[in-house]
Amino acid sequence: MSPRQAGGDTATWRRFRGGDAIEREVTGTLRHHTSAGDRVLLYTDGLVEARASDGRPFALDGQVQAVGAAPSLGAALDGLVGRLLEHAGGRLDDDLALVLAQPRR
Repeated sequence: MSPRQAGGDTATWRRFRGGDAIEREVTGTLRHHTSAGDRVLLYTDGLVEARASDGRPFALDGQVQAVGAAPSLGAALDGLVGRLLEHAGGRLDDDLALVLAQPRR
């Protein structure tokens, strides 16, 4: 997937390993080594630009452990989107594209 397919010029990816995360902005093709148990989240700015009613942005750093600990990729995404919508009062002002992957080894 290229960032343009996700609806913008850039996307961001985050690799989750245990309780740690590494983040990079993607403007083209990205190649990166992953290990068993890693989860990689690609997302557009709609995720981090979502605001609470008091103007606070969504704190993705606080989501690392939940995304890494969820029993499945589907459960991780469902939980992340649920917490995002709760934070934003049930409504997003920007489009959102999420891809969560985990290598099989």
